[in-house]
Amino acid sequence: MTFPLKRLRPNDVVSPAVYNALVDAIETLRAPLRTSQGGKLTASFPLEIHKHPGGAHISLAYTEREAFVELTSTLTSGGSASVKVLSYKGGWSQADTDEIVIHDAVGTMEGDVGDKALVKFHRQSGLWLVWQLQC
Repeated sequence: MTFPLKRLRPNDVVSPAVYNALVDAIETLRAPLRTSQGGKLTASFPLEIHKHPGGAHISLAYTEREAFVELTSTLTSGGSASVKVLSYKGGWSQADTDEIVIHDAVGTMEGDVGDKALVKFHRQSGLWLVWQLQC
C-alpha cells in the first residue's frame, strides 16, 4: 500500500487491489484506537462519542443555544416576529449575524418593535422560541 492513496477519476473501475488498499488504510488508522486504553475510545468536551452497532460516531457535543434579541417586527400572542441578535461587548449591540424569526409557542407573549427578549433554540421543532419577553 502506498500513501497517499490515489484519487480515482469518475469512470475508473474500482479493482480489488484499490478497495483492499482503502481497507488497509482504514485499519491503519483504527489500530491505535483498538490498542490504546484497552481498546476504549474516549473524548472530552467539546467532542462526544456515540456507540452503535456499526461502530462509534464522534461529533461535536450539543450545547444549549440561546440569544438575547431585539424585536424588529411586532410579536402577537401565538405568533412570530423578526429579531436582531444582540451581543455583549462592554454593552449590548447588534451582533454581526442575520435576523432570525422567533415564535411564541405558549401563546402568551406580545411585544413591539424595540422590545428585548431571551430566546432558546428548540431542537425538536427547529424553531427559536421566546423564553422571556420584556414586560
